[in-house]
Amino acid sequence: FTQTTFQDEMIYRIGNTDKSNPTQIGRMNCIVTGDGNVTSYKQGGLTPTASALDIALEGSGFFAVETGNGIAYTRNGSFILDDQGYLYLDGVGRVMGTNGPIYLGTDKITCDTYGNLTSTETGQFFGKIRTVDFQDYNTELEKTTGDMFIWQSAGCEYSYAPEVFRGLQCGRHSGIYGDDGYRAGASERGSGS
Repeated sequence: FTQTTFQDEMIYRIGNTDKSNPTQIGRMNCIVTGDGNVTSYKQGGLTPTASALDIALEGSGFFAVETGNGIAYTRNGSFILDDQGYLYLDGVGRVMGTNGPIYLGTDKITCDTYGNLTSTETGQFFGKIRTVDFQDYNTELEKTTGDMFIWQSAGCEYSYAPEVFRGLQCGRHSGIYGDDGYRAGASERGSGS
C-alpha cells in the first residue's frame, strides 16, 4: 500500500501494477486568490425599471431599513410592499422614513428627488424616505450580509439628502427606475469587508 495525496495524483500518473514508479505528466500550477473582499461605494449608472417602488440614490448615502436586529443601511432600493402595506426591502425589513417605517398601502406612488412619497391618485403625502451618510465608511460601517451594513457608532450618522429617483435601479443591487427612465448604479468606496 502506497499513501498518496491529491496533489500526487494530479501530478503523476500511477501505473496499474507498479505503483512505485510513477510517470510525471505535467507541472503543478498554483492559483493566486484574493486575500479578502473589498466593498466599493462608487456611484454606478442609472437604469430604468418598471416598478414605482424601485428607488435609487444618486451620489453618496444609504437607505435606512428596520431589521429584527435594529437599523441597517443599504444602497439597494428594490422595494416592495409587505403584507401590511409598508415599504419593504425583501428579506430584510421595513424602509424607514423620517418618522419611522413608511406605510403606503398602495404601489401607486410617486417619489420626488428629495425622497417625498405621495399618492399618484389622491396626492396624499406618505412620508419622506430616511437617507443617511457617514463620514468614513471604512471605520463606521460593517458589512453584514449581501449589500447590508450596520453602523459601528465610531462616528456620526447624519441625515443626508441625495437625489432620489423613483423607478430606478441602483447598480447591481437594486431594481429602481425613475420617471426619467434611468437606473442608479451601485455605490463604491473602498472598504475592507
